[in-house]
Amino acid sequence: MPTNGIKNSLSDETEEREYIVTENLDGKPFEAETTETPQIAETAEEYGERDKEEERAEEVEEKKIMEKTRADVLSEKSKNCYNAIIRIIGEMYDKIEASGKSVSYSREQLFAGFDAYIQAVLVKIASGADKFGADEMIFIENIADYGKLIEGTDLTLFTDCSKEMREKLIEASEDRMSAVPACIKIAAALDSGKDFGLTKAIFENSVRICFNLKLIDEKSDVKNNSDIARALKAITVYAAAKGIKIK
Repeated sequence: MPTNGIKNSLSDETEEREYIVTENLDGKPFEAETTETPQIAETAEEYGERDKEEERAEEVEEKKIMEKTRADVLSEKSKNCYNAIIRIIGEMYDKIEASGKSVSYSREQLFAGFDAYIQAVLVKIASGADKFGADEMIFIENIADYGKLIEGTDLTLFTDCSKEMREKLIEASEDRMSAVPACIKIAAALDSGKDFGLTKAIFENSVRICFNLKLIDEKSDVKNNSDIARALKAITVYAAAKGIKIK
């Protein structure tokens, strides 16, 4: 085929396409006519780089998951249990307020009171070892969001601490864990009228938190959990006195 014929054919086709693109439905030309090729948002090279960056980000995230320690996993599980308890306490508070009855404590005070109690219980359990381990103390420090066993004190500072500091912390924990938390008293009061299972739910989640703390140490005797039973004795005794079954 002659070359001129191909050129003419392509020229006619191009003009026809330009005519279609540059006219509106009324057959009138658009105000802005252009036959320029639209600019692509990003080149293939830029797209490839962005794709690589996304892959690298995914690899970093996967590495983080792979690098989670035994203590990290147990802490996350325990935090879920803790959040469940906090949710129950908050719902109890809302229920009482909605009924028009007065509450002696604020919502935050109930949260903080439980925090101090659970930290006391956990410190007592951790004291079963010769020294307070780093992972255990991080676990205890991070479990609470609203209150502390000792206000203004970072419990991780007691890691491998002196005998004197250790004894002072244990003494503080024993004093606190001997008192029944206000949230348990409220839960028991609500359960005594109609068993909502509130006291049991708080107790069972507390047991799970305690058990997870013990699991951090692979040498820990998890078959004998009398230490957990002793640490949570204030709750079990109070519930029994109110005729509430939590076991």
